[in-house]
Amino acid sequence: MEQNKMLEVEQFLERQFMNQEQQVRAYICSPLSAGSDKEFLENMHRARAYMHYAAKEMGMAARAPHAYLPMMLCDRMPNERALALQFGLRLLEESDILLVCGDRISLGMQGEILHAISIKSSIYTFSHLMYLKVCEYVRKENGNPELVVVDESHPFMTGKEEIPSVENKISISEYTGLLDARDRLCRFCQSEECEKCQVTSLADDAHFEAEKAGILSDS
Repeated sequence: MEQNKMLEVEQFLERQFMNQEQQVRAYICSPLSAGSDKEFLENMHRARAYMHYAAKEMGMAARAPHAYLPMMLCDRMPNERALALQFGLRLLEESDILLVCGDRISLGMQGEILHAISIKSSIYTFSHLMYLKVCEYVRKENGNPELVVVDESHPFMTGKEEIPSVENKISISEYTGLLDARDRLCRFCQSEECEKCQVTSLADDAHFEAEKAGILSDS
C-alpha cells in the first residue's frame, strides 16, 4: 500500500476508535500468512484497510487484531502466535459479527470461523465462493446456516480492489464529539493555564479543520 494511503487510513482509524459506542462491533477475518515478508506486511495493511472500509462504508466499529499484533507478537514464534490467536478469539467473543474478507481462508481464519460458529455469531461473506466455503464449515460443525450471509455489494472486501484514498476531512459528528470530550475533561482539570493544555490545543486544531471542511457557520 502506498505510504500516503496508509497514513490516511491510520488517521481515520484513530478517529473512529474515539466514537464507536453505539456501532455494531465487527471482527475482521482476513488472511495474514504469506510467502514473503513483503506480502505479510501487505496483508497487515490490507486488514487495516478492511477496518477502514467497514467503518466508513458499512457504519461498523471494526477491529482486526492481526492488523497490529504482529508488531508486538512474532507470528513465526509458536508461543507468541498462539497468544495472538488466543487474543483474537477472545476479541471475537466481544464482537457482534464476523466479516470474512479476502479471497482465501487461511488456517488462522479457519479457527476464527469455527469459533464464530460455536458461539453462534453472525457471519458476513462478500462473494458467493466464500459464502459456500463458510457454509461448508457450518455444515460440518452442525451450525446454524441462517447466521451466514452473503453481501456482494462490497467488492473491496473480497481483496480484489485497490485500497481507496481517504477523504481526510473532519465531520460535524466528529467535531462535536471532540468538543464534548474536551468539555468533559476540562470539568476534572485543576489547572488554570488553559493556553498550555494539550486538550485545548487539540480542540483548536479541530476547529481549524472544521473551518476547512466548511461545517462551521460564519457566525
